[in-house]
Amino acid sequence: MIIHRNLGLAYLEENKPREAAEFQTLIELAPREPLGYANPGLTYLRMGQIESAEKWLQEAVKQAPDHPDIALLLAKAYEAAGREREALRALEISLKKNSPHVRTLYQLAQYYLNTPAPEAQKKAEENLTPVVNALPGNVAAYLEKEKNSRQYLFANDHGVFADMAAQAGLAHAGRDFSARFADYDNDGFLDLFITNARANKLYRNTGAGLFREVTAASGIRTNATGQTVFADLDHDGDLDLLIAAGAQNLFYRNNSDGTFVEMAAEAGLSGEKGMSRAVGFGDFNDDGDMDIFMINQNGSTRYYDNLRQGYFRDITEHTGLATAGGSGAIAVGDYNNDGNLDFLVTDLTGKPPSLFRNRGGVFEKDTRSDSAFASSRRMAGLDAAFFDADNDGFLDLLIAGAAMDSLAKPGAVRLFYNDGEGKYWEASSLLPPLPEGGRQVEVTDYDNDGDMDIFLAGARDNLQLLRNDGGDMNNYLVVRLAGLRTGSGKNNYFGIGSKVEVKAGDLNQVRLMNEPIAHFGLGSRERAELVRVVWSNGVAQNWLNPERNQTIVESQILKGSCPWLYAWNGERYEFVTDVLWTSALGMPLGIMGKEMGYAFANSRTIIVFGFAPTCKFTVIIFFMPPT
Repeated sequence: MIIHRNLGLAYLEENKPREAAEFQTLIELAPREPLGYANPGLTYLRMGQIESAEKWLQEAVKQAPDHPDIALLLAKAYEAAGREREALRALEISLKKNSPHVRTLYQLAQYYLNTPAPEAQKKAEENLTPVVNALPGNVAAYLEKEKNSRQYLFANDHGVFADMAAQAGLAHAGRDFSARFADYDNDGFLDLFITNARANKLYRNTGAGLFREVTAASGIRTNATGQTVFADLDHDGDLDLLIAAGAQNLFYRNNSDGTFVEMAAEAGLSGEKGMSRAVGFGDFNDDGDMDIFMINQNGSTRYYDNLRQGYFRDITEHTGLATAGGSGAIAVGDYNNDGNLDFLVTDLTGKPPSLFRNRGGVFEKDTRSDSAFASSRRMAGLDAAFFDADNDGFLDLLIAGAAMDSLAKPGAVRLFYNDGEGKYWEASSLLPPLPEGGRQVEVTDYDNDGDMDIFLAGARDNLQLLRNDGGDMNNYLVVRLAGLRTGSGKNNYFGIGSKVEVKAGDLNQVRLMNEPIAHFGLGSRERAELVRVVWSNGVAQNWLNPERNQTIVESQILKGSCPWLYAWNGERYEFVTDVLWTSALGMPLGIMGKEMGYAFANSRTIIVFGFAPTCKFTVIIFFMPPT
């Protein structure tokens, strides 16, 4: 037995796997010896005969079901066959029986590092930590654990990028999962929130090219690493933070003083019906407030109607959006140009994505594009984005993901063009060759040539920039909003949550402002007749006849500041006088101003009580100048 084992191992060491049939004789002599089966499995694995390798290794597992090295070999066979999920499962089971087993921990970390989900990245670090502790001299394990602690901040200089992270003051330890720019303190400068395996980070933009970490002072104390959105969810004029976390959603309400308070449970957004993985927001039922659409870890979707004052209600069952599971990512946009915000939901189980058409707060599945979407079968959709790739005035669609059997396979990024009637056709041939799939996409006009380009984070953390050549052959219009920071506290500076409409002849488009700028294609039309902005406080403004191929900045105009006094004359209310004054008694003169001046003490408050036939009583409060 020893002779045949030694000869077989020697042949393997000399890279002569075909001569390693000595193990066959070993099995004849000791049919219950597990290494007699495991070594032929290794032999066939090195020869590339995966099916034979798996057969022998399965028999070895039967003889020694708790042997960690045999389980590791079987996992490698699964990996070679492109069945990475089975490999991961085999290692997880083995680790439960043999904890800690350093080689299993390290191999598990490798699989987790190549899995896009944030919770998998956290598991990778959890598995590498005991490896480093057990083998402090293992440089490979140490580098794997620590390589994820660098940040990059690329400044754009006319289409050429330079890393400015060090100069800007961005530096912290731990593996980052996502980053979100948002002006949380309403000073006109974009701040930065980063989710991190150790602790999330909030950096305040000082306005001088520097970021200062203010996490502790802000009250945001969590390492939840789900998708994040900043939006004015309680309609008090500042941006709140919602984290679609794996264990429990977190809703940090902005106190308007640089601090936040967590109140997901009180607001009805904690996600008791499933652990969330993706979130989208918008005024989906057109009632003037921001609603929430969320996908949970089990794939089910939830729709939360905004009840105002920071409270939400789950009305999924009444909206037509309930799903059985398997959902992956969300994209929000008016793809059929009917004025309502629609959804695209990707799938993680290899099924095509689904389009949900908004019928005024009630949704129905649009199946007209199913034949085009069939090209994304056997693909896990990890992210998606609506954008007008050809500037024709209709939203096209990009879906990024991974092949079901391997994250590193190419061809897991799909581009679909809108035919102008809300139906999509396959246009992926217009993309350059991509070596792998993608886990995150962002679209923006980085080179300022009038068409939308693509940033793609690859399945293995590579960053690719896909430049759009030819999309600017059609005309376009870019809109940026600038809210008042003094005199009005109802709108945030960049107008996040506002609705922008562009009308150009028979072309009507609507965008939700979820970023500082909105891009509109105009096709061959010479100009738009109207840009209409409905600010988040419900006030509308119009820009008439804007020129094409430019960026316009629509600044908020303060309206409705002069109240009128009406009195009940016994039969009806009638106008008495207008009431002109700088501010109500005790109210700051500039609500968003930095200097807190107040109306002086001899401002007069008049309270008028009257009775009307249709209600018990009417109370009208007005503020009058001194007499």
